[in-house]
Amino acid sequence: MQQNIRSKTIKRLAIAFLLPITLFLMTSCDPGDETSPTISAVPSLEMETPPPTEPQPAPVESQVPAVESGLSATGPWILLSTESGLWAMNEDGSGLTQLTREPVIAPQDLKSAVSPENPYVAFITDNDPLTLQGLTLNLLTLPEGAIEAITPLTSPGTESQSNLEICDPIYEAARAITIGNSLAWSPDGAQLAFIGSMQGDSADVYVYSLAGKSVTRLSAEPGQAYDLHWAPGGQNLVFFSASCFGTGAGFDMEAAWAARPGDGRVIELYQPDPESWGEAFIGWKYGEQEAFFVATASGCPYRDLRMVDIESQDVQPVFEGCFNDFATGPTGMLAVLTSSDFFDQPGIYIYQEPLIRDISPVYIPEPNGWEVRLGDIYFLYSVFTDQGVEIHSVDFYGKPGEYQGKGDFPVFSQGGDIWAWNDSGNFYLSGKEMNAPITLNISTALYPFWNESGNQMDGFQKRLFFFIEGDAPGLYMAVDPEYQPVLLSDKLKPLSTPVMVWP
Repeated sequence: MQQNIRSKTIKRLAIAFLLPITLFLMTSCDPGDETSPTISAVPSLEMETPPPTEPQPAPVESQVPAVESGLSATGPWILLSTESGLWAMNEDGSGLTQLTREPVIAPQDLKSAVSPENPYVAFITDNDPLTLQGLTLNLLTLPEGAIEAITPLTSPGTESQSNLEICDPIYEAARAITIGNSLAWSPDGAQLAFIGSMQGDSADVYVYSLAGKSVTRLSAEPGQAYDLHWAPGGQNLVFFSASCFGTGAGFDMEAAWAARPGDGRVIELYQPDPESWGEAFIGWKYGEQEAFFVATASGCPYRDLRMVDIESQDVQPVFEGCFNDFATGPTGMLAVLTSSDFFDQPGIYIYQEPLIRDISPVYIPEPNGWEVRLGDIYFLYSVFTDQGVEIHSVDFYGKPGEYQGKGDFPVFSQGGDIWAWNDSGNFYLSGKEMNAPITLNISTALYPFWNESGNQMDGFQKRLFFFIEGDAPGLYMAVDPEYQPVLLSDKLKPLSTPVMVWP
């Protein structure tokens, strides 16, 4: 049974690299509109500073009237991605408002869509999921609900056609626009990086400036650019490229890259192992050094965790060999979990300061671990036993944590004193001060999400939002202290975990 579970998990991991992709064809507006973005030509990859270029004709921009909503004028707001489009509501569950009429196809993780400094949400939509045509970059503003179409992401010459096959460059360019993190906000929220194929016959990296309403092409690397990650310092933008995204058995990888929007410089960081079918970006190194951690996705399912220094292009090994899963913790901390299937010393390896030679990782033996997550103040990891899947915890120094449970990974409230989880087809809630768990629903919950609001003077209130499928589908809210579920809507089918948007 365990081997069947592992086999299915590996297959799911492979499929996860091939996300649903669709395209949307935009019509033109008056090129004389002063508010329209402009596109600048790409600099040569060998040039430190690109020469000035004449702007090309502006892409389409249109304003969609703001929706009528009950959203608070001051926020914050909770944003939901569903099969019927984007919705938003206030912290207390009131004012549920539909913002768009079509589902978001990228980014898959809604956190990537939200600006870190402004109440803006960037997202990609399509026209028809069957035609693979018409990808469009949009910008939503809360609480007004106004939507601005920034630019079509293809041109007439690069628009995918329904008869194209896997590995056709035009078709792969369209797929690249929705794979991984296809959007990335700069840390100050002033610029939005995205993938597009408006120029040339491949997917490249572009940046949209909110202040200037301009679009600049950054890269012209061979193959298809995908999966954007903006460094915390704001100077570098890391991405990968592949020639083909395949049918589920892996990507045909080409290279890892770094672009510097400030001066237009683009450099190749490294070329993946020929056996790599995808590079998994793990996270940024803590501190002033702009370096990141990456692993190779393969049938193990991961192997060879490394740190890549952007300035020197130096690649240093952190964990060599195969492992099951990874998680990032505070201040750049890493947890690597490997089982006896892949490693002769299975267990959890906690790197408190990766690549400092005199600090060895903390090692916790565990032959049957499979997945690891970051909890509130713990690393949580799943273990296969004869009685089913158990969830164990360790603190950041490797000592056993207080949480021990069964079923799925729990979702903790702020402070970690209350948690919710699925087990054996039921959805439960418990906490440090509770004598027994509360059964919230006799069906499995999807995308549980905690919110806490209030202040020291008036007190704080915890709310748990979750979706249910089955006999009583819909979006529910449970509020402390009773945590009696209340139906907010029976029409929403979620696509991802809700996120907060701050004013």
